Amino acid sequence: MPRAKKGGSTRYSRDTLEQLTRTQIQQIAKTQGVKANGKTAAIINELLSRQSPRRLGTPETDIIHVEEDGIAHKLIPEVEVIKEEPVAVSPSRLEQGPVQMTVNTPGNNPLTSSNRRCTPYPPRRRSSYTTGSSSDSGPSRPPTPPHVPFQTNEQHVRIARRQLKRWNDERVALEDELAEHSNALQYALQELKEGQTEIHERGWRRAIIEKNIVARMKEVRPYWDGTPFMKKPEQEKWKAFVAENWEPSIQKFLGRLEEDSVASTISGEDEAVGFEIEGDEGDEHDGDEHGEIVL
Repeated sequence: MPRAKKGGSTRYSRDTLEQLTRTQIQQIAKTQGVKANGKTAAIINELLSRQSPRRLGTPETDIIHVEEDGIAHKLIPEVEVIKEEPVAVSPSRLEQGPVQMTVNTPGNNPLTSSNRRCTPYPPRRRSSYTTGSSSDSGPSRPPTPPHVPFQTNEQHVRIARRQLKRWNDERVALEDELAEHSNALQYALQELKEGQTEIHERGWRRAIIEKNIVARMKEVRPYWDGTPFMKKPEQEKWKAFVAENWEPSIQKFLGRLEEDSVASTISGEDEAVGFEIEGDEGDEHDGDEHGEIVL
């Protein structure tokens, strides 16, 4: 028996398709151009609808059984296409000459147009810059640039004045900013100068303290170590030294504060106490020439 060609006009009955497996039905659907990812019943219905006898124009009795890959199928014989011969034209018609034909355009017959347009199409607009078309035989000219009005001298003067005013405003803003930075710089220099002066004064006071107090306390060990572990004679000697050198100076300083009428204004200042160096004429406790610190 002849074998059916792939993609040919093969016909299948419902009984034959229902006896096949799903895989075989999917293969047949692929050859017929039917989607094979749906249900089996839907695939069978689609195959049968595509090979309907009404659609093919062949009676169902013409179906014959063929065997394809060991499977029984039904095949419709190929339909012969009959070519129509051209109709002979009579000689009398050829002698009449060309026949005029009218073609209904959308503008002539609005009822035959697809969009049922009742009015003719408007003419196409042309740009003002287009000087020629593709059908022109002559050389194309470049488009004319738009007209730019010429600026007079007065307009130039106005533009220059506006620019000068803008620059003047920027200059004023820069001068204000420069003055502010200059004031900040002057203040920083003043602070630096005062700090240098204070450092110099503190260095001078430190030198005096090291020369008059530290040197004397290093000479006498109890003065340096403190009084808690002193012996009784040394404690009495220390008390006598303090009473002779420090207590009179403190009493003298307190008397000055009471006599001063503006003591309340200077009580909170850091430099209320001044150091003065006076020559020591010597006493019975030490024979050196160290100066005495008076508060």
